[in-house]
Amino acid sequence: MKYSALALAAVVGTASAGKPTLSISVQDGKFDGLDGLDPTLNWEGSASSGDLSLDYGIEAAVRPTADIASLPRNVWGKASTNIAGWGVSAKAENDMSGSTDIEVDAENGDLNIHLTASAAGGVDVHSVEATQTMDVDGATVTINPRYNMDTEEADVRVGYSNKNTDVTLTASKDDQEVNIKHNMGDTTLDLTASADNQEVTVSQQLDNTNVKLTASADSQEVVVDHQMDNTNVKLTASADNQEVVVDHSMGDTNLLLTASADAQELTIKQQLDKANVISPTINSNGDMSVAWERDLGDGNSLTANMKPDDSLNVEWKDNDWTANIDMPMKGYDITGASVSVKRDVSF
Repeated sequence: MKYSALALAAVVGTASAGKPTLSISVQDGKFDGLDGLDPTLNWEGSASSGDLSLDYGIEAAVRPTADIASLPRNVWGKASTNIAGWGVSAKAENDMSGSTDIEVDAENGDLNIHLTASAAGGVDVHSVEATQTMDVDGATVTINPRYNMDTEEADVRVGYSNKNTDVTLTASKDDQEVNIKHNMGDTTLDLTASADNQEVTVSQQLDNTNVKLTASADSQEVVVDHQMDNTNVKLTASADNQEVVVDHSMGDTNLLLTASADAQELTIKQQLDKANVISPTINSNGDMSVAWERDLGDGNSLTANMKPDDSLNVEWKDNDWTANIDMPMKGYDITGASVSVKRDVSF
């Protein structure tokens, strides 16, 4: 890949570049040598010359090597300008896999044209679409024809939006679908219909209770969500499953109960003091876990979650550092450890 045009644009006209960001991770607890480190450098900048604006960026590995060309992982650039009244932009991005993804947009008033392509020895156009927006008696009408070059499939989307009502019609040679959304204050209606499927959703707000009904030819489901002071009750029911979730707070204690015909789980979250929270969880299978979270101040925290005879997970957040320790357990014995440490460094 040639970078001469990008380098020229960086020095011509007005240029600005953000500070690069360095991210360093310790992978899978491997500390022997540099193979366990995964340092990555991200850098973005912009430049302008007359009516031409350029944005660009690079993501690269940071490691000792004589093969500098092997360091970049992702390179992208975007050029924007005006041509005969059209606002035109083109973006190219290469993840170093051998192919470059290209997006081109052209906009003139209420008309927009979008094209996607890729380049690998030659240019292959994948899709092209146009969007025309019109104002009709206060309503917004959009017409969006689309064509996929790879599948040779074409369709058109027609949209209508007027205050509380939105209608979208999508039609191709083989399929047609309409979606209607209507807002009537405390009640909303959402209808989707095609030759193969029809579904309607009605949501009704009644004081502190919300009722949502979804129905199609194959399934029906109702969700009732009720809020009362410090307690929230949510009931979900369908032909195949019924579940209730009760969330109740009382002082420094929170109870979360989830129950269905097949499984029940209870979590008790207790605020011990300003800095410490403990949360034991038990379910109907006899499984138990205990989480402990300590607030270290200034947005920093230490969280530990233990599942007996399964695992112990610890996360430590300290400013820009995040450390995770995952330890498998057999009984109450720790059988191993995987450590990852990450820090974003700006300079």
